[in-house]
Amino acid sequence: MHPISEQLDAAVSGSIRVVRPMSRAHIWLALVGLAMGSACKGRGDGQVGGDAPSICGDGAVDAGEECDQGPDNSDIVPDACRSDCRLARCGDGVRDSFEACDDGGESTAGCNATCTIPKCGDGVANPAANEPCDTAGESRWCDADCTPVECGDGVTNRSAGECEGGAVLTHGHCDGCHVVCDAQWGNCNANPDDGCELSLVADAENCGACGHSCRGGSCVDAMCKRIEVTSAAGTTSFGLWDSLVIDGAFVYWTSEGRILRAVREQSAPVVEVVMSGQSALAGLAVDGDTLFWLAPVGGMGSYLGIFTQQGGSTPRPLGGDTGEALSGLVKADGWVLWTDCGTAAGHYLDGRLLAMSIATGERQVVARGLSGPGMLTSTGTAHYWISPGTEAKAYTDGYVGMASGGNTQILSRDQTKLRRLAADDHGVYWTVEGTANIAQWTGTGTVMRFAPGYDRAARALATDQLLPGCIAASGGKVYWSAANELRFAPADGSDAPRRLITTPSGAIAMAADETYLYWVSGRNVVYKVAK
Repeated sequence: MHPISEQLDAAVSGSIRVVRPMSRAHIWLALVGLAMGSACKGRGDGQVGGDAPSICGDGAVDAGEECDQGPDNSDIVPDACRSDCRLARCGDGVRDSFEACDDGGESTAGCNATCTIPKCGDGVANPAANEPCDTAGESRWCDADCTPVECGDGVTNRSAGECEGGAVLTHGHCDGCHVVCDAQWGNCNANPDDGCELSLVADAENCGACGHSCRGGSCVDAMCKRIEVTSAAGTTSFGLWDSLVIDGAFVYWTSEGRILRAVREQSAPVVEVVMSGQSALAGLAVDGDTLFWLAPVGGMGSYLGIFTQQGGSTPRPLGGDTGEALSGLVKADGWVLWTDCGTAAGHYLDGRLLAMSIATGERQVVARGLSGPGMLTSTGTAHYWISPGTEAKAYTDGYVGMASGGNTQILSRDQTKLRRLAADDHGVYWTVEGTANIAQWTGTGTVMRFAPGYDRAARALATDQLLPGCIAASGGKVYWSAANELRFAPADGSDAPRRLITTPSGAIAMAADETYLYWVSGRNVVYKVAK
């Protein structure tokens, strides 16, 4: 007899031990009993232990189970509880009574992933059923036949603003399938049926272009009317290095050796002379009550100065790094940065980019060995400067440089008559003066862009500009002065340049915030206009 077919009876009578043979049924029941005894521990039946794990397929719906039909669980029977004790569902590969089809959660030619039969207009895109898109009717990106919007596909999609080629529209016409409006009219509701329905001449919320708001100002001749922030500040300003800075509630600017300020949101604010007595100023940075500037100190020397507006302090040099021509002062991320164009003895090839912590006064040389760096701008992580070039080469050898992450790089060489530069998180932008024919009011100036990491070479945002000068970048757009106009274009070059406003006395310096573009005119008046 096999050992497993014997049972040792623990009942002992005296010295007699009784051994009883076990049948196969008894063996099976004993094994099941052992398993069930282990599984049932802790069920509240007096056994010792923790909570028992649920067993899918035992016919009892335990915690974590949606259903349990015991031996009737099935992965092929419609509507049955599945073998994983989950309810029948779309995507389980079984067509249940509540489904039109079920191909295992995949979109196929005969079944959507939602277990419905493919039909254009049902709102379920199914490329396998020739429905690349489906928005339950036409939309801005999908035609009613469930194909993507594409001009020339033979489907006129009104929701996408398409029109029928050659159609004559109110104040415009249809070119291909795009609405082209007459001058100073706009299709501002994107509906070709009523053509170019809105005049852009005097609408303060759609001034010169759909959606261009004058921010409470008036719209005249399709341009937002400029707002005079200050009256004339006494002295006409024509300084090439004059600066305009926005800080808190104030706008600051330099003019003939003075630093001026005014409250920028106040009607007809008083112009304050914050500091005066300097022969000239070559840059300005503001951090709350503290002002930093660059100024010459006789001959070719210059220095970095500091002045605190409160506490009775007096303007004073900071000492330390001086140079023959410091310029390009800017504030970025708790630091002030400036450039030193180098020395005559070093043939101006020993220029430096310098920085000082506003909080601690710590100074650093960010970059050295630069060729004549001049005006400067910074995003905090990348610093850009322009070198105007040399007189010997008629200033045709200018360049734009960048310092970032401990490395320096020349972004664009052989630039002629570089004027100003600005930067944002997308790139750096600068103006090139070019030539000017004042009699014919034409010019060859350009506005350039370089986006590190994207552009292999600088490219033009605008050409044929008359005397482009000041420049600012804000909100994905670039703004610049061109003779007596201020213009703008998308920073990515996706649209043509447009005129923002006419300003008869031009612009000497420029800055922008989230809402307005500010500038100092040639009459030393600060203006602003809604961007």
